[in-house]
Amino acid sequence: QSGIGFNTKAKTLEVLSFNAKSFRVLPLVKFTWREWKNNSNSIIIKIQKSFKTCSVIIRSSASNEDTLHLSNAGKYVSFGNIPINNISEISKAIENVFFSYINVKPIDQIFVQEHLSDIRLSGVAFTADVDTLSPYYIINYDESGDSSVVTSGSKGNLKTYIHFKHSSVKPPLSFLRKLLASLKEIEEI
Repeated sequence: QSGIGFNTKAKTLEVLSFNAKSFRVLPLVKFTWREWKNNSNSIIIKIQKSFKTCSVIIRSSASNEDTLHLSNAGKYVSFGNIPINNISEISKAIENVFFSYINVKPIDQIFVQEHLSDIRLSGVAFTADVDTLSPYYIINYDESGDSSVVTSGSKGNLKTYIHFKHSSVKPPLSFLRKLLASLKEIEEI
């Protein structure tokens, strides 16, 4: 298997979800700008039928967001805590995410997932040093319960854990041990 390659964020999450053994990806509904413009009502109905939750998050998945040469991480907006039963708020959030792409293309996507609450820890993990490509797992995380602290760049009580990939030393915390196992699995996929 040659791996999943670079694709939209939504497609990558779908592939990871299908192949995951040590982690779980929340279910998602994805659609393109073309699909939205052609039949927004059926997409709203699909969203409402797909989630048994009170609220959802509308997330960006532009065709130029995750490429081999450019990340664009954090460039586009997402909207969380959108009530599942409020059609106008869902539509408005979807339109605003698409419009954040500036020059939206028919193939650009958005995806919707359950909005999580009561988050204990959130963060971003890298499977190499982004500046040098050195073989380190680098995990930036926050324990405040605010899932946007790490990705928004706002000031918070961020913590960083760095682990040399070839080290035999076990991480000091159990969640870090589990996360490293998941990162290794993602690399294999």
